[in-house]
Amino acid sequence: MWRVWLLGLWLGLGVAGQAEDAWQALEFVLEPNGQHRARLHPTNSAPPGSRWVFTASSWPAELVPIFEVERNGHRELRRRPPLGRENTTDPLFFARAPTHDPTATALAGRWQIQATNVHGGKHWTFLELTVESGKVAGRFDPHTDYRFAFMTGGDWKTNRLQLNVEYIQDRYELTADGRDGKLSGTWRQPDDSEHGTWTATRAPAPAPPTGRTEPLWEWRRADGIRRYGPASLNPGPEWERSPEPLCEVWLP
Repeated sequence: MWRVWLLGLWLGLGVAGQAEDAWQALEFVLEPNGQHRARLHPTNSAPPGSRWVFTASSWPAELVPIFEVERNGHRELRRRPPLGRENTTDPLFFARAPTHDPTATALAGRWQIQATNVHGGKHWTFLELTVESGKVAGRFDPHTDYRFAFMTGGDWKTNRLQLNVEYIQDRYELTADGRDGKLSGTWRQPDDSEHGTWTATRAPAPAPPTGRTEPLWEWRRADGIRRYGPASLNPGPEWERSPEPLCEVWLP
C-alpha cells in the first residue's frame, strides 16, 4: 500500500478556535472491496517511503486543496468540494497543482475582503478559493456570520473573476480583475437594488518543502472503485488511470 506523509502547517491568520501546529501521516489503506481509504496517523507511526503534502486550518496560497468525497457509496479524492457542501467540507490536505492546469494557483488560498456599498458602508470577511480548469469553488470564512453565504458558481478567465453568491435570501454577482496578488472589482444584486465595490488581498504562500515533486494519480475500476498513488502503482489491467494527475506531492 502507498503511504503519504502530511506536513501540518499553521498559517497564523488569527481566527479563533483553529488547531495548533500539527504533523500528521496519511495512509492509503486497501479495503476489502478494493478501494483506497485515506487515514491519518501520528507521525511517530509514519512509514518509510513517504511523500509530502500540507495540512492547514486556513487555505494556503498557491497550493490546491484535495477533498475526500463520497459518491454512490465510493470515496474519491477531488480538487473541489461537493456542490452545496462547500461551507461544511474541509480539505483533507493541500498539494502542488498539476502541471496541466496552469491557472490552478492563480486564486488558490485565503483572501481578506473589504466590500463597500454606495453609501460608504464597509464590511470585511475572508474568502477561501480554488480553481480547477477555470471553474472556481470555495467558501466564506466558516467562523463568521458569512458562513451562511454560498458560492453557487464561479469562473476565472484571463485574470478576471466572476462569482455568484447567495447570502440567506439575497443573491449577488461579483466581478474582479486580478493583478499582483490582489483582486479589485464590483458587486451587485441582480436588480441593482444594492451595489458597490470590493477589493481582496491574499495571505502569503507558505514555504514548500525542498526537493522534487511527483504526480499523484487516480485509477478507476468499472464499478467506480478508486485507488491512488504514483505512476508506478499499476494496480492491474482492470483499472484505468485518469488522463491527468490529481495533483503533485513532494518527495522527501
